[in-house]
Amino acid sequence: MKSRLPAKRLKELALVAALCIVWFLIGWIVRGWLQPAGGLLVEQARQMLKDSYPAEAPEDRVLDYAAIRGMLERIGDPYAELMEPAVGQVYLSNVAGTLGIVGIHPVKRDGQIVADQVLPGQAADRAGLKSGDIILSVDGVSFDDQMTEAQAAMLHMAGPIGAVAHFVVKRGSAVMSFDVVRQENTLVTSRMLDDEIGYLFLSAFTQNAPQKVKAALQDLLKHNPKALVWDLRDNRGGSIAAAQQIISYFIKDGLLFTVELKGPASKPFVAQGDQFVTDLPVVVLVNDETASAAEAAAAAIQDHRRGTLVGVQTHGKSEIQTTPALGDGSLLHFSIGKLLSPNGQWYQDRGITPEVLVNDERDAHSDKALEAAVDYLRRNLKK
Repeated sequence: MKSRLPAKRLKELALVAALCIVWFLIGWIVRGWLQPAGGLLVEQARQMLKDSYPAEAPEDRVLDYAAIRGMLERIGDPYAELMEPAVGQVYLSNVAGTLGIVGIHPVKRDGQIVADQVLPGQAADRAGLKSGDIILSVDGVSFDDQMTEAQAAMLHMAGPIGAVAHFVVKRGSAVMSFDVVRQENTLVTSRMLDDEIGYLFLSAFTQNAPQKVKAALQDLLKHNPKALVWDLRDNRGGSIAAAQQIISYFIKDGLLFTVELKGPASKPFVAQGDQFVTDLPVVVLVNDETASAAEAAAAAIQDHRRGTLVGVQTHGKSEIQTTPALGDGSLLHFSIGKLLSPNGQWYQDRGITPEVLVNDERDAHSDKALEAAVDYLRRNLKK
């Protein structure tokens, strides 16, 4: 009969065996016999560059940003963007609604930053810039092929209210200079168009927009309007929380929009009961720059049959993004879900079709879409 080892001795042997396995696995990793995790791969590549690249390797942070941008490019999200700390701070000021703007929507085409739209009546328009101008520099900073749309719009065009932005642009074969005085972002404009119809313009769904819209509506109601024009042209959206609050001023109850997140998760956004003009006839003005949260507002009005849309097909941005901060203060902007109308429509790349189609022609003397909206309301008020 074989002798049995004491229980204490068996525990000691088991512990030694476990430690041997752990150190064996560590040895595999150190010697490269196990595939390193993604983060280790990046570190491995960085160290190889530092050790063997003949010229001086870029700083660690530059390499980190390049790696992150490579990830964002790989996922194929057209809205994905890495905003370095300086751009990120300006972005947050813009979201808060406290930034001076010039009134240009820039896009990047063939490595150049182009004024895709110069907003009528805004600072750049008054200074003489035109849609299609290729922006060569702002305040002496060259807009080369490394410049992103976010950097152009937020780090260089935007800035302190009242400060001058010196633009150099190319228009055709001519190179031209313009001085543009950055102006306060006029989020809300309101007035009575006549004795019966009020007008409300909203340029963006910033964090402070609900309070400004509420104040404007309260002021309009003092004039006892019988109908309202809500102008969402050139409104590229913003906060969906702000959108929920503002749409609730117009719609009494029910679903306003749904956010469909990764996997089976979805979050409904319903009217909050904050009613101001839920009984007034409403026409909503939209154009091809009405996007994101502004499209959600237009879709909610349309699906609830709360009012009539007038203008042209909207932009077609029906995805939402998040913008978390990274450790150094930079921001990672990327898509996290779909934005669905109350009827479940996803209008990404399709836009929303107004009931009344009118070209968005505006100049110093006339506004065709606004004229059509007023005419529509007057005819329906007489019924």
